[in-house]
Amino acid sequence: MSKQDPPNPYEFLKVQGVPGVEASADDEQHSLNITDSNQETAIIITRKTGEYWYGGFQFYWHHGNTSYKRPDPANGLFRSERETRLYYIGYLSLFLDYYLEDTKSSIKSALLEFSQQTLF
Repeated sequence: MSKQDPPNPYEFLKVQGVPGVEASADDEQHSLNITDSNQETAIIITRKTGEYWYGGFQFYWHHGNTSYKRPDPANGLFRSERETRLYYIGYLSLFLDYYLEDTKSSIKSALLEFSQQTLF
């Protein structure tokens, strides 16, 4: 994943204009495993600080490398855990050409699942 990544289609989910939010060791953290394959693993990490959520991911490639984006409020704040997850799943979806078929399928399924809001 390069420094000139394509734009995330879920960029609009980020909350704008909230200064001074910093990560704390006390922030509640959750992990969501997106993939079912043993060959590649995609994990979305979400953390809550006050009324906002922020996140990151870990990706274990089939060739043994790891990609990681540390959860940090500086990377964006979100109104809900669902929006945070959708943003980072959307980010991973930008690189579908590089994944194994099982991983592609899992990421596409997660996008569908998290892009549909529940009413209740």
